[in-house]
Amino acid sequence: MLPFLVNMSRLYELFMSEWLNAHLPDVISLVPQERAYLDETSGLYFDIDLVLRDNSTGEILCVLDTKYKDTTTPATDDVAQIVAYAEKIGCQDAILVYPRGLPRPFEARVGDIRVRSLSFSLEGDVDKAGHRFMRTVLGDTPV
Repeated sequence: MLPFLVNMSRLYELFMSEWLNAHLPDVISLVPQERAYLDETSGLYFDIDLVLRDNSTGEILCVLDTKYKDTTTPATDDVAQIVAYAEKIGCQDAILVYPRGLPRPFEARVGDIRVRSLSFSLEGDVDKAGHRFMRTVLGDTPV
């Protein structure tokens, strides 16, 4: 048998994308791997893991960056990355998503951008974890 590697970070991102696509209310759309060019000439861009939009207004509700890591606190680079994503596309809600809850959930403001950590757990009942995650992200939006 040939050895192979599984890119668990990418697999976690794909899983989240598929689960959310199947369970989000019709008023919300999900854009996986949204490409945001930094300018019109350099060719530089961000590929944002997941972007949630309100279908009726087109408003970006939040950006999500999946982090398949076992950590106790977000890395400074991860916070800087998602803040750059949110700033670029004009969003004020930026969420770092981990497969396991952090001992102390992270929340901070960087300018006008709210950065927080949430968990979409792969342990136990994944559907329950997904619905709990979605309720937290969407807040008052009917799910």
